[in-house]
Amino acid sequence: MKFSVSLLAFLAPAAMGHYMFPQTVLGNSKSTNWQFIRQTANDPSQIPVRDLDSPQMACYEKTGRAASGVQTVSAGSKIGFASSAPITHAGPFLVYMAQVPEGQDVDTWQPTGKVWFKTDQFGAISASQFETGMSEITTTIPVSLKAATYLMRIEHVALHIPNSPEFYLSCAQLKVTGNGASTPTDLVAFPGAYTKSDPGLFTNIYIGGSAKYNYPGPAVFGGGGSGGAGGGSGGAGGGSGGAGGGSGGGSGDSSPAPGNSTTTPQRPASNPTGQSTNPSSSPSNGSCAAMYGQCGGTGWTGPTCCTSGTCKATNSFYSQCS
Repeated sequence: MKFSVSLLAFLAPAAMGHYMFPQTVLGNSKSTNWQFIRQTANDPSQIPVRDLDSPQMACYEKTGRAASGVQTVSAGSKIGFASSAPITHAGPFLVYMAQVPEGQDVDTWQPTGKVWFKTDQFGAISASQFETGMSEITTTIPVSLKAATYLMRIEHVALHIPNSPEFYLSCAQLKVTGNGASTPTDLVAFPGAYTKSDPGLFTNIYIGGSAKYNYPGPAVFGGGGSGGAGGGSGGAGGGSGGAGGGSGGGSGDSSPAPGNSTTTPQRPASNPTGQSTNPSSSPSNGSCAAMYGQCGGTGWTGPTCCTSGTCKATNSFYSQCS
């Protein structure tokens, strides 16, 4: 598809600070864009989904997209998702999976109704602090999960605008191998899993303080890890529910993990700035914020200058370099 210069100029401001998840990562191998992920409707604009009741909450699938392949992964192994730009907005990561019915084509199957189960959640340090700055996040396939074909829905919820969550999501097509036999029963639908009464979505993180963050949605399926924000082995969520620590393999128990509150995560492995950033922290070296980074807002104690661009206010709580 070709775009005129004027159209690209129009799209550029809308994409500032936004991102997509077009690539998977297995080991040291990164896929091409949309090779195993269904192309999303925000390519190339990168704008998020904002309507909880939109059918786009499922996979944000682009109408008329090209077919995507199926990536083979083993239960208990890690899989990463690369973002199209550094993830600068504060907010949690959530991972869901849906088993494709036997006999259905994974590339054409539509995940309607209650078919999704949560396998991971991570990124929150507290109700007001979240890991940011990474360009790749990692999760672990539940070790006890039944071998089958699945969609994996990766989601980042941006909470930088109070009471106005933004959803950045995409769905990978996976063939899971292994000897597991667990089939999750705590299933939800998209749209439908989230409501406007969810405190983890409709919140003001700038006044959240040190309270624990409540992740939206159901409990994490217990076949692959703790379901908290501090398990895993290496990346942001590299493993079972953390922003980096632990094996993520889990015990094989198919019961859901208790609760959705957070523990303190380790730093994501793929932070391009080399440091963790959040709404209430400031760089140890006092440097200016990078392009698309936060540079101001009520209660902000971090940098107020920009290495490139200018600091522009989105609202009274959030200003961004753009």
